[in-house]
Amino acid sequence: MLGEQQALQAAASGFPVVIANPTMPIGPPNGNLTPPTLMLQYFLNRRVQIYLDFIMNLVDVRDVAMGLLLAMERGQTGQRYILGGENISLKKLLAIVSVLSGRSALRIPIPAVMAQTTAAVLEFIADHVTHTPPAATIEGVRIGLRSQALSIEKARRELGYAPRPIGGALEEAIQSILNKPQESTTADIMDVRAYSGLLDESWSVEDDARLLE
Repeated sequence: MLGEQQALQAAASGFPVVIANPTMPIGPPNGNLTPPTLMLQYFLNRRVQIYLDFIMNLVDVRDVAMGLLLAMERGQTGQRYILGGENISLKKLLAIVSVLSGRSALRIPIPAVMAQTTAAVLEFIADHVTHTPPAATIEGVRIGLRSQALSIEKARRELGYAPRPIGGALEEAIQSILNKPQESTTADIMDVRAYSGLLDESWSVEDDARLLE
């Protein structure tokens, strides 16, 4: 946010700055677990899915790349363009994920108050007991509660931005997660521990052993 504010100030003084804001890019495998892909993996691995429903905007990563090129070529100085795709609720996304993956799950929505209380407890445990990132944070819950549908009409109108339907990228992302082989190198162990720490504060040495198996 601060960087964007500086960019807008530079644009106001005549510097040729154009701002592009991607939403949540997903797509075929690229060797990394990005936050959206990590979210998909988290829910794919759980038969009981407890969630706080909110609105997100998913976009094919290839459309983001094209949108950035269009912003450089056609964007107006000092303007901001949202490079998004489709607005979708987490509730609907989880239903789609179930169909595409063939994995059924019990989905349990929780109210905002319960989500905030749970996040506060998890933060306390992470700070004073496990000393690892908590499975959820109060700020994360607040961001979810503030979420709303995003419009890409300005990017369509001024840049010619035309993202494809998100279904194909979502299916590719899910299949890449389901088909990814389990590696047993030290680097991969550390990667999985780091990713798991974002969502599960209970990772242990025994989990390392199970992963190696």
